Amino acid sequence: MKKMTKIIAIAAMCLFVGGVANAQIKLGIDLGLQVPMGDFEKMAEVGLGGNVNGEYAITENIGAGLSIGYYKFSFKDNGFGEDESFTVTPVALNGKYYFMTEGLKPYAGLDLGMYFLSSTFENSEVKGKFGLAPVVGLQYDFSDNMAINANVKYNYIMAGEKEELGADALTSFGINVGVVYTLGN
Repeated sequence: MKKMTKIIAIAAMCLFVGGVANAQIKLGIDLGLQVPMGDFEKMAEVGLGGNVNGEYAITENIGAGLSIGYYKFSFKDNGFGEDESFTVTPVALNGKYYFMTEGLKPYAGLDLGMYFLSSTFENSEVKGKFGLAPVVGLQYDFSDNMAINANVKYNYIMAGEKEELGADALTSFGINVGVVYTLGN
């Protein structure tokens, strides 16, 4: 855990070294739905939550950053208690490629990082699992420093042993909408 925290901190510092005064940094917040898929769909209802994002523009078309999210899922009625829930907290480095640089900007990208899983079960412990999420989206600039963002993500969390979490992998399809504020040039 300490090693992953150091890696994320070093990567974040590298993004902001050199040319920060002329840099373009984007800060965003998204709200969204996560639709469980595969084995995860058998256990959980649709999840609700959101992300906060920071992105550094490497070029006009390429951005790299960090996102932190929180999603809460209710368990389906399959022996779990009625009030039991499951949370996923992704902490990910991400990269995006913007196909256009003005107005309506379609993009594709990838999130890589740790997904922290927990539940409301008694004696439940937080489990950190590696995951990734390919993403496609649209960002529309409605002013020089404000934009609307919409994207879809396929989240793939490497859960490990099926006995541990009830699935080899936890997968979900995310639909997110938010706003982006741009700092800098």
